[in-house]
Amino acid sequence: MEPAVALLRQFRDAKLLTNEPGRAFVNFYYNTSPPIAEFITGQNFLKFLVRIVLLPVIAVVYLLMHPSLLIFPVVVMLSYVILFYRRRRAV
Repeated sequence: MEPAVALLRQFRDAKLLTNEPGRAFVNFYYNTSPPIAEFITGQNFLKFLVRIVLLPVIAVVYLLMHPSLLIFPVVVMLSYVILFYRRRRAV
């Protein structure tokens, strides 16, 4: 997951460390994650489970770091909503 780790580091540096709540979250993470990582070490199922749980987090971070990718889905959703309400009013 090396590209995902690089993305999360970039997000940490560009977004989280620029404000107090973000810095508090990073400090909390660095204080709590080593014991959790130690517990997971050697347990393949838990490693797999953590990777699955992190996929949506990585996807959200990716979209936050690349907001231009949200333009197409937003345009499609708005178009659908407009067509839906136009058809509903016409009936």
